[in-house]
Amino acid sequence: MRVCFVLAFSGLVLSQPVQANGKFRGDLVYTVPGCEKSGWCTLKKNFAYTDSEKRGWEAQAGNITNGASIPSDLKPYFGNSFDADLVRAAVIHDHYCDRRVRPWYQTHWVFYDALLASGVDQFRAQLMLVGILIGGPKWIWMTKGKSCSQAV
Repeated sequence: MRVCFVLAFSGLVLSQPVQANGKFRGDLVYTVPGCEKSGWCTLKKNFAYTDSEKRGWEAQAGNITNGASIPSDLKPYFGNSFDADLVRAAVIHDHYCDRRVRPWYQTHWVFYDALLASGVDQFRAQLMLVGILIGGPKWIWMTKGKSCSQAV
């Protein structure tokens, strides 16, 4: 049942027109240079994204990320966790999956939106979105968060 719902939702999402006009704000800087080799990095400063709907998304300094969570079998096709075209979208997505201050479908959609803004081609971004919609976290209750700084 859950898979049927997610596949139907994926079909609706992927039939929407593509808008790749989101914008990142700030540089992705880690506290320890080269931490990507360990698979875990801590943000040294805030990093933000404004999606194509003009919603602001912000990951704060001190957040920990493992980059894009790509199963090792799929890395030859989709890329590595800290590849430049994936990691910025993953950092924003990780922050909101951990905190659950926005609905799960918006949180997963911003990953797709940010992938497009990072230059990932539409087909690859769609496949990654479907993977997250099927295997990513989902939640009903949200926690109270604080407002992001102004959109870009």
